[in-house]
Amino acid sequence: MELWREILISGLQNEGYKLDCVNDKALKEIIDSESYKVLEQIKQIMDDDSLIDKDCFLKIEAILCVLEQNNIFCNRHDFG
Repeated sequence: MELWREILISGLQNEGYKLDCVNDKALKEIIDSESYKVLEQIKQIMDDDSLIDKDCFLKIEAILCVLEQNNIFCNRHDFG
């Protein structure tokens, strides 16, 4: 599935959105809002100084988990 579609579906599933009518502006606002939340979570993970460089794998794993929690799935996240 395309990234924009995954973001849109995630946003529409969020109960905080009340759409009276669907138009381009409303869709863009949903996508922008949900995208910002995901990027903010990723930035917090990357800025976490409690993980040292050799723990980079843990940062990447945490980012992949954030994406998955937001219904954005990566084909290569099968670390067992």
